[in-house]
Amino acid sequence: METFENAVVGELERDFLAIFVSVCVCNGVKEWSAYIADAQRTCDRLNLALESHEPFPLELTVEDDAPWQAYTTLLQKVNPK
Repeated sequence: METFENAVVGELERDFLAIFVSVCVCNGVKEWSAYIADAQRTCDRLNLALESHEPFPLELTVEDDAPWQAYTTLLQKVNPK
């Protein structure tokens, strides 16, 4: 997991193509949540960043959350007023 993070996070965040907002670990599964500017460009850059690595068991999901509601909800849970 560390190898994956080292390969992709900086590459995707360098020009704000993606902004990682949370990481959850449960039952041996690690889930990264990010807001992305463009799904196709993100997938293309992800593939490019990982081309020199052995395949990772990845599952990608894209959901529309233009107002960043999931992030706002997470912040409220972490820092309730």
